[in-house]
Amino acid sequence: MSKSMRFMAFFIEQYSGIKQMSGKDVYNLFKETGALTYIYECAEALHTLGLPYLIEDVDEYIETHNS
Repeated sequence: MSKSMRFMAFFIEQYSGIKQMSGKDVYNLFKETGALTYIYECAEALHTLGLPYLIEDVDEYIETHNS
């Protein structure tokens, strides 16, 4: 498993706990909004953020890309 995939799995788990959503629901949300690709492609930079900032960044991404 690549570093980006491990980071994405870690983040989905953290996000689901904070947002009180199932991992499956978080995965589907990320997939539908393009956040899954964003997190995968930007994992190198995103992993340097603290979790609160990462959650905020992804929430903003979802808000601006939600169809």
